[in-house]
Amino acid sequence: MQIFRDGDLKSPLEYNGPREAAGIVSFLKKQAGPAFHALSDASAVKDFVKLEDDKDVVGAQRQLLAWSLRRNVRTYASSAGALRRV
Repeated sequence: MQIFRDGDLKSPLEYNGPREAAGIVSFLKKQAGPAFHALSDASAVKDFVKLEDDKDVVGAQRQLLAWSLRRNVRTYASSAGALRRV
């Protein structure tokens, strides 16, 4: 099986995930969602860390509303999508 991202039919990615129906559906739901999640407070971070799935990076920024930081978040979101594992 192969994954085609963003309509790119020339560069398919090999799918190496679960082969049973429930595993495939779970994997594809995660892939269809955002590549990163903004955690708004310490409680959200604590809940995130409790999750059993893989985590790669947790970043912290004090003032998410500052223009330069919003730009950094957009850059991170774009990079996270491009580097997402299959």
